[in-house]
Amino acid sequence: MEQTSPGDIFSETYVSDFKQDDEGKLIEASATRRTINREMYTELVNSDVTETKSYILKYNEQGFLTEMAITTLTLQEGGKTASFLYANYPPYRHGKIVAKEVNTFQYESDLVRSATRTSVVDFRSERNLDVKVNPEAKKEYIYETGGVIKTITETIGNSSSVTQFENGVKASTPTNKYDEKGQLVQTSSPDSEYNLKYDANGNILSVEAIYQSKQQFLETRTHDSNPNPDKLLPQKFKGIPEEMRILQFTDGSNNLVSSKSVYPDRPPYEEKTVYTYNSTGYPATAVTTFTQSGTLITKTTTYNYQDCQ
Repeated sequence: MEQTSPGDIFSETYVSDFKQDDEGKLIEASATRRTINREMYTELVNSDVTETKSYILKYNEQGFLTEMAITTLTLQEGGKTASFLYANYPPYRHGKIVAKEVNTFQYESDLVRSATRTSVVDFRSERNLDVKVNPEAKKEYIYETGGVIKTITETIGNSSSVTQFENGVKASTPTNKYDEKGQLVQTSSPDSEYNLKYDANGNILSVEAIYQSKQQFLETRTHDSNPNPDKLLPQKFKGIPEEMRILQFTDGSNNLVSSKSVYPDRPPYEEKTVYTYNSTGYPATAVTTFTQSGTLITKTTTYNYQDCQ
């Protein structure tokens, strides 16, 4: 990422990979993102951050997902002036964060009945050393006759929440409203609300934020008609009624072309992307510009595909 006005220069590299078994089931996936921030005139490194996220998936003989282990490794190196913040720890310049999560699934009559998630975070810096074990999370799945999901109850420690479904689609609640596809269209609290609109392909067209009856911002988006490469990885697994995202950073079936956010008290923020495509219609390159208050930032992305189309 390069900033063309006085400031810093950003460069970003992103590499992802996945592996399937002989039956085409996903068994491994990983992605590494490295971001380097340099001073524009001296090119001295202000910060260098690398994050790697890895998934390992296991199945039983019937092809049902039984375990998904996720490891996120973040390495942070600050320069003379840059420092980092994490949770409630003091600022630091050299950090290593390892977050490990294991999800297990139990089935009966070809439907998942329960799931358990354990997680631990190991945080190290020149000022801190800490290991945090998070409370175990459990899910219970209840079905209608015929195997249509009815409720999912999640319990973390002493706290529980229930997600209701109607005909297999998320049911609206006093604070969250869903459309007929189960897409969130409104979330609200006593003094605020967010409203979302979608196109026929599930791409978000607009996001509106309202606080005390006044609009805080309105974001509008446009998309191309080409396939989103994030959709190359599965979101649904046999016997599990809810989606599970793996290395997915964007929503919808297509690629974001433009986004504009307007505010009542400050200049608008705009984002525009120009793509080139490969022979199968997936993005080959993308040049994205971000503008606000006269500041222009440009990011160039290159996509590489191998044995995945």
